[in-house]
Amino acid sequence: MNENSTSANIDETPRVLEGGTRAGGVLKRSTAGRPLISVVTVVYNGEAFLEATLRSSLCQTYPSLELLVIDGGSKDRTVEVIRRLESSLDYWVSERDGGIYDAMNKGLARATGDWVIFMNGGDEFHSCTVIQELHDQGAFNRYDLVYGDCEMVYRNGYKRILRSSRVENLWKGMVCSHQSLFAKRALFKDRPFDNSGGITSDASKREKGKCLRLIEADFQFILRCYVEGASFGRVPIVISRMAAGGRSYNRRVTIALSYYNVVRRYKPTVGIILYHWFNIGRQAIKVGARAVLPAVVPDSLIKAKGFINTITGKHGADGASPNCPGPPE
Repeated sequence: MNENSTSANIDETPRVLEGGTRAGGVLKRSTAGRPLISVVTVVYNGEAFLEATLRSSLCQTYPSLELLVIDGGSKDRTVEVIRRLESSLDYWVSERDGGIYDAMNKGLARATGDWVIFMNGGDEFHSCTVIQELHDQGAFNRYDLVYGDCEMVYRNGYKRILRSSRVENLWKGMVCSHQSLFAKRALFKDRPFDNSGGITSDASKREKGKCLRLIEADFQFILRCYVEGASFGRVPIVISRMAAGGRSYNRRVTIALSYYNVVRRYKPTVGIILYHWFNIGRQAIKVGARAVLPAVVPDSLIKAKGFINTITGKHGADGASPNCPGPPE
């Protein structure tokens, strides 16, 4: 009886695996004129797409990079993918965590670069020269945060560029996707991602609450930086690529609500409050239209008008990045 109990306790002990070149004493530092940039990849059960994400980082022509992978204790072959590329990774860990922003905070705690970008599992740099282009433009010398555009890719091959917005529009919501945002690591010292929130036994409510908190955590960090005077540099470069589609679209109302929940903490004007109320209603109508249109409009007409790509969402997949909204439409 006691032996079985002891065995059960051992089996339930959380598994922690880690590695990378740091374990061999290889530590990277900034060099003259080249700040060290930490690329943090958070993943969970990402065997199907993690390698593409990591190779988009490994191919970067900018030489002063450190790559970190934070895995949430994946149950598939994610760790096998990590081990296959381990000699090129500065640090990786696989252990259970409290969600994507808990994992991102772990990545921040282990990052040593001057700058940080989160290129999470399923996302990719748009090209192998992106970071070098930003460096050549002097972006890392002039600003505290640097951001640009993102390419969204749908399952049928359809692509569109999600253009970033002026930083002055932050009161409306995110001005870029977080995959296209570089931030000085020092900014996170007093502004870690907020991973708090209540826990409920109702699975559907828990999922909705989780989505709301995750979007808020992202947006709150950026808005707080802006309110507290950090400088933002918007660059006309497509920085990242991400899968897009179904789940993100269906969460339009949740995203709009999350933006409002954050903005109202900063004493917004009546005009800003009215904008957010209107936007919440507008997004609800769009989601409703997506559900109704396929039933009342001939599919050939939808395709001819291009609605298939802009309204119905039929072109989309669930996507690897459902919690990464971009600028408000």
